[in-house]
Amino acid sequence: MCLPIFHLSAISEEMYYISKQIRSMNISYEFGERRGRMTDWMATHIVGDFLSHFECPVCYERMTPPIRQCVRGHAVCNPCFCRLTKCPTCRIKFSLVRSKALEYLYNITKLPCKYYSKGCTFIGPGKLLFGHESNCEFADI
Repeated sequence: MCLPIFHLSAISEEMYYISKQIRSMNISYEFGERRGRMTDWMATHIVGDFLSHFECPVCYERMTPPIRQCVRGHAVCNPCFCRLTKCPTCRIKFSLVRSKALEYLYNITKLPCKYYSKGCTFIGPGKLLFGHESNCEFADI
């Protein structure tokens, strides 16, 4: 699947920042008989796979609560939900049900401020991000 360039740069910056944090923790792993230190590749892919669940398939922005879903469980951000009548993934009508599981994960996951590339060092749970980002001193730079 070919992704737009703005999508790749936004996600790859976020992946780089978080995977750098994971690597700095010096995490070791054990999988069957294999043991070792987490490599850059492992950290990047674990972070990338996890963050991809918070990405809206329509606008490619990070989804924040309320996160909406179709009857099959495909999630979209609330602004896209308001513009669409059918799921962009399966073309089935949306339900009014929210994705409580994704909302919970978003609220407890520590994520960097979207202005970290401009110098912001705030990292916090999703439930605090909106308040921080709306008042972030790096937003206007």
